[in-house]
Amino acid sequence: MSVKIKIGCLITALIGIFALDGCNGNTVHEHTYADKWSYDATYHWREPTCRDTDEPKGKSIHNFYKGECTLCHYPDPNYEPPKTDEDPKQPEKDPNEPIDPDDPTEEQAKPDKEETPSVNNEGKTMKSNGYEITEIFGGDGDIEGYSVAAGDHLGDSTIDIPLAFKGYPVVKIANMGFSGSKASRITIPKTVREFGYMAFEGCRNLTSIELPDILTEMGAECFKDCVSLTHVTIPNEVTQIRYKTFSGCTALETVILSDSVEELHRKAFENCTGMKTVTLGKGIKLILRQAFYNCTALSTIRIADLTSYCSIMTYEYGKTLPAEYAHHIFDMSSNSLVTDLVVPAEVENIARKAFYRIDDLVSVTLSEGVRTAGDDCFSGCKNLKSVKLPSTFENVGMMTFYDCDALTDIYLPSALQTIGYRMFMDCDNLRTVSIGRGVTSISSEIFSRCISLETVTYRGTITQWDAIEKKYDWNYLMPSVNVTFSGS
Repeated sequence: MSVKIKIGCLITALIGIFALDGCNGNTVHEHTYADKWSYDATYHWREPTCRDTDEPKGKSIHNFYKGECTLCHYPDPNYEPPKTDEDPKQPEKDPNEPIDPDDPTEEQAKPDKEETPSVNNEGKTMKSNGYEITEIFGGDGDIEGYSVAAGDHLGDSTIDIPLAFKGYPVVKIANMGFSGSKASRITIPKTVREFGYMAFEGCRNLTSIELPDILTEMGAECFKDCVSLTHVTIPNEVTQIRYKTFSGCTALETVILSDSVEELHRKAFENCTGMKTVTLGKGIKLILRQAFYNCTALSTIRIADLTSYCSIMTYEYGKTLPAEYAHHIFDMSSNSLVTDLVVPAEVENIARKAFYRIDDLVSVTLSEGVRTAGDDCFSGCKNLKSVKLPSTFENVGMMTFYDCDALTDIYLPSALQTIGYRMFMDCDNLRTVSIGRGVTSISSEIFSRCISLETVTYRGTITQWDAIEKKYDWNYLMPSVNVTFSGS
């Protein structure tokens, strides 16, 4: 009898043990699983996070819609975006972008009528002290100086270009004049005002170069593939950085553009993979396609003037702006990083991607007078908590506040007419949205994956809301939140 009692007590004890939580021994155990989905090419599932099971939860085949799984967002390898007029994807080239006259891949515009050929101001070429020099004539027909090429000095380890030849100053570095030079240092006379195209292309040993103060022109591909060049300061008379001027300068760390520089042309700094800092002067107005393509180390943009920076005319389509790589903007006028941004009233239209993925940005206030913000203007600013839009704000581009995880609420002014494509997509902590009655169109997926969204208020009537033109998928992957109405 005592044996049966002992066995009964043992069974009872074992049942009690198994009834306890296998993870902490205190409560009835329920398996726990990861918050995020795991996946492969066929299935998705949630991995167990406790030690009492190896079985995943919810394993099932992907359910693809519009290019991704609706649960785990695994990309659909067979998805082809529809090619319609409403497709928001950008074309390879903006048809409004001006032609870059130095880019050989561009189809150049032909004149409507035959133009009078320009007068060639170069004269005869000769040798002097081992250099090749060519006469340069002024407007009055008199010789005013020489252009110079390396000639016999192409293999020299250092080159000091003479100030003058035959009593006349050196005013130009000839086209391809020092291309392929072996020199690590080249001293340029202060009388030089022009570099021809490819003037120093492929000078692979050149580590630094001081540009003359009176320099006004640098030809296309001027310093292309100068792989040892570490820094450069553009003088105050240069207005354009032409096609591939510094392309492939992989050691170039610092670039300072003077206030006179107005335009950066196509691929100006392409593949400058070592560039860490670029300084944009007050004069910058235009940046063409791929100007900073593959500048992967770029971390800081130094700006001389916030109004000029916000107003830059850009043509996207291929890594145009430095902000596509940099995560910090330093305002030299205030001598500080841009954290609490106030866009001045003088800025009507904020450039696309102007503040793309800027880590330091905490608050944004657009002054009265600001009307629009370009595509991806504040996209990826993960620490952005506060946004104040003015009553003058009328329009936004695509994905303006995409992936702004710290943003919790937004008030859209009554002047706003369009809510752009994926405007607030992946704003994980966005809870409340107030939409003005001036909205006339709502694009696709504006609140997609806004997992914390609780309240969407339209400051108009249900009749006005129904009259708004909405894309069929405007609420795709939006949490189950009903729009409420505060108008009468």
